[in-house]
Amino acid sequence: MHKRYWSGLILALWAGGAQANDLLGAYHQAQAQDTTLQAALYQRGASIEARPQALAPFLPQLDANASFARDKLSSGGDSVNLPGSSAPTTSSSSGVVFGNSGVYALSLSQQIWSFQSFHKLVEANLQVAQAEATYRDAQQALILRVAKAYFAVLSAVDTLRTN
Repeated sequence: MHKRYWSGLILALWAGGAQANDLLGAYHQAQAQDTTLQAALYQRGASIEARPQALAPFLPQLDANASFARDKLSSGGDSVNLPGSSAPTTSSSSGVVFGNSGVYALSLSQQIWSFQSFHKLVEANLQVAQAEATYRDAQQALILRVAKAYFAVLSAVDTLRTN
């Protein structure tokens, strides 16, 4: 009964891996389905994104601002000179005069040096290196697990054939 159980398990494994009956094919299938490797890949991607964010304070910063205002300049039929106009403007129907003004600003700044920003950049570089090492470690562990399982199945098939 024990031998029949193993033969059924090996046959199921062998039949399930019919699309990937070589070691490289088995590795590619495992690569697509291994959650440990996928987690390491996503962690590596997040850590790689930390570097450009840490580098951002050293890049030029451009700020733009705009404001618009409408002010009541006078009331009661008085004549008023509006900014940018040569003749006084009056409003005879309502007796209220309004003026519009707009302010636009553009500011460009560049940080020369910051110890805090520099240390964040160094820390981000170390995080990227650690995440890359973790990902490579997960890849190697997967290769080892797949190879062990693949050769265990081959060994079991050989054992069944000789018995």
